[in-house]
Amino acid sequence: MSLPYQYAADEAVLIIFSAIPPRQRSQLMRIFDLIAEDPFIRGDWVKKDSDGTEYQVKSFGRWSVIWRVDHPDSCVRIIDVELLR
Repeated sequence: MSLPYQYAADEAVLIIFSAIPPRQRSQLMRIFDLIAEDPFIRGDWVKKDSDGTEYQVKSFGRWSVIWRVDHPDSCVRIIDVELLR
């Protein structure tokens, strides 16, 4: 299946991804696919950096994911993930 947008993960996300069990990796992959399938999905809230760049922040079950969408490149940039307690 071809997704409308691709996704790319920051290095911090890749470090977390490589350190978690396969089951949790699969959970994250499903979340990343979900966001890429609908890049206009809104987060639970919006976070802005000092440059004014907006990041979507959303909880997906036990995971919190921060991303931004680069529409000209058709890419979802996964900035951070966190396993919620």
